[in-house]
Amino acid sequence: MALANAERLDWQLTPVNFMPLFALAALLYESPWVAERYAAINKFIVSVDAMLMDPVVYSIIMNAREFSAADAFQSQYLRQDLSRKIKKTFGRFDALLLQIDSVGENNRLGTYTHFVNFLDWTALAIPADWREDGLPFGITLIGVVCEERRLLPLGRRWLSDWPRLLGATCVDYQEKSSSLLVDVDVIPIAVVGAHLSGFPLNKDLISRGATLGAQLSTLPQPQHQIIK
Repeated sequence: MALANAERLDWQLTPVNFMPLFALAALLYESPWVAERYAAINKFIVSVDAMLMDPVVYSIIMNAREFSAADAFQSQYLRQDLSRKIKKTFGRFDALLLQIDSVGENNRLGTYTHFVNFLDWTALAIPADWREDGLPFGITLIGVVCEERRLLPLGRRWLSDWPRLLGATCVDYQEKSSSLLVDVDVIPIAVVGAHLSGFPLNKDLISRGATLGAQLSTLPQPQHQIIK
């Protein structure tokens, strides 16, 4: 259904082979790069009882101790080789539209996003529709480095085509078409987890010029209403 909607918006769709992207994505947690995670929380992870951490997360991070410096260089060479091939193959597209298979790879979080980390690409997640079991699903638009201004108008075009529910709420909303061409110098983003103020990855935002606009918390589900 999402692909049909894209064609209705006059987006030209071209199937491509994602195997190089999958190979690159595998490096994030299955290679010496996991040592970056270990280094970020090294003092914490060695000072707490392993039972206090999620066992999957703990095992992935602690696996960093099994890699050598030689392994790190070999993975770096592989990353550079894959990156060259990927940029040559995908450089002719305005954006990649990813719709995860709800039966297969949807069960592996990050399958279609981990490679974005290594390539420094830009990704925009967009709510798409509802599955037959009543759960929502979305698509992801991916562009090259610093392509927010290319992807945001595409996302707004998608969202302005028909009304949809805001997440798990009962609020109907439709993006205004008049906002499609708005160009802004500052892009507001919401972060969670380790990117919050005082946490290890907050420095990745601050070092790029980000400033804290507001601290928010989740709200109870509102009653049904229509936003016009």
